Amino acid sequence: MDQDISSFIADESFSIGESNILCIEVLRDKFGCCLLEGSTGTLKILMQDQLLSISKSSETSMIAESLILVNNPQVCLISARLDEISYNYIEKICSNNGCKLELQASDSFNRSSE
Repeated sequence: MDQDISSFIADESFSIGESNILCIEVLRDKFGCCLLEGSTGTLKILMQDQLLSISKSSETSMIAESLILVNNPQVCLISARLDEISYNYIEKICSNNGCKLELQASDSFNRSSE
């Protein structure tokens, strides 16, 4: 299965070093995330997306806060699809924990269509 590698290359790059990078994506009623541990080179991915209930904003915020507090990432990448309430809450948590928050275009989180 050959895929064009350029579809996986980000527009920006940065040195990972010893940093932990947390990626968060919310699409409709599903919450997905992964964590890249720079010190070990380990990528941790949820086995399956978490289904969100009707109170999506508060649930998203609570899950994201737990992940940030437990994993202590230096960078948190979140999809532009995230609602404003959740974004503002995660921004506050990141600010309080020395984590740089970066908003990423939603197509950065999409799989290749091939």
